Amino acid sequence: MKFRHIIHIFITTLLVVFIAGCASSKVGEKVITVSIPPLQGLVEAIVNNDYKVVALLPSGSTPENYSPTPSQLINIEESEFVFFVGTLDFENTIAQRLAERDINIVNTGRDAELIEGECAHNHKVGSEHNHGVDPHIWLSLVELEKVVGNIGNAICSTHPDSVRYKANFEQLMGRIKAAHEHYLELFEPHRGEAFLIYHPALTYFARDYGLEQISVEQEGKAPTPTTLAKLTVDVDNSKIKHLIYQSEYPIDVVKPVAEVLGVELLEINPLSSDVLAEVDRIANTLLTPDYGAERVN
Repeated sequence: MKFRHIIHIFITTLLVVFIAGCASSKVGEKVITVSIPPLQGLVEAIVNNDYKVVALLPSGSTPENYSPTPSQLINIEESEFVFFVGTLDFENTIAQRLAERDINIVNTGRDAELIEGECAHNHKVGSEHNHGVDPHIWLSLVELEKVVGNIGNAICSTHPDSVRYKANFEQLMGRIKAAHEHYLELFEPHRGEAFLIYHPALTYFARDYGLEQISVEQEGKAPTPTTLAKLTVDVDNSKIKHLIYQSEYPIDVVKPVAEVLGVELLEINPLSSDVLAEVDRIANTLLTPDYGAERVN
C-alpha cells in the first residue's frame, strides 16, 4: 500500500511538471528558444511575431548561477530552433543533457574569433577544454555580425520562401555593419586609451576599437588591498574618472571600490534583450563623459 502511494505521488509530480511546461506556450504556438536575452531580441527582429521567442536566462540573473528548470527543458524540446551563443557553461550543460534528443541546437558563435579571458562562464558548446575564453562575443559588433549570420541563415534556410524573413535579416545585418563603421570613426581619436570596469565584459569591444580594458575583478575574484593599490595607480596615470559595472552586480559590492579609487559609477546591461541599443549605450558611456561625443544613431 505504501509503495502504491509513492508511485501515485511520483506520477502526480510528473504531471504537474508536464502541465507547467505546456502552459508556458499556447497550443499551436511556434516556439524558438534562445539561451540569453540578447539573442532573443535579434531573433525577434527577424521573425517578428511569427514565433514566441523564449530566453532561458531570466532577466537580472547571471549565467554563472543559472540552471534550466524542468519546464524550460520541455520548452526546448518543443522549439523549432534553439539558439545558443556558444560560449556559456550552462549552454554546454544543456547540450550534454539533451544529446540523445533530436533537437536542432544552433551554436551561433561557432565562427567567432574568441579571446582568452578570466570569466567563469566561459565554456564553448561542444568543448570540454575551453576554459579561459571570454564569453561576451555579442558585445562586439564584429562577432555579432557572425552570430546574426548564423541565426539568419538557419531561419531562412528552413523557410526559403519567406521574403520577409530574408528582408528582416538583411536589414539587421546592415544596421550592425553601419554601427560598427560609425564606432570605428568615433573611437579612432581615442585608440590606446583605457577604461575601468568591475567585471571584464568588454574585452571584445575594447579589441574592436583599440581601447584598453582595466578590470577590477581578477579571475572572478573581488579585489584584494594589493590589487586596489595597483588600480589606484592605473586610474591616476590614465586619468580615469568612472568605474563601469554590470547591472546584475549589487551596488553595495561595486560602490566601496569606486569610493576607494575616487571614481564615479556608470551602469551597463550586457544582457539586455536590445543588444544593439545596449552596445550604442556602452559606446556613449565610454565617450560622452570625457569627450562629449554626440549620441550614436
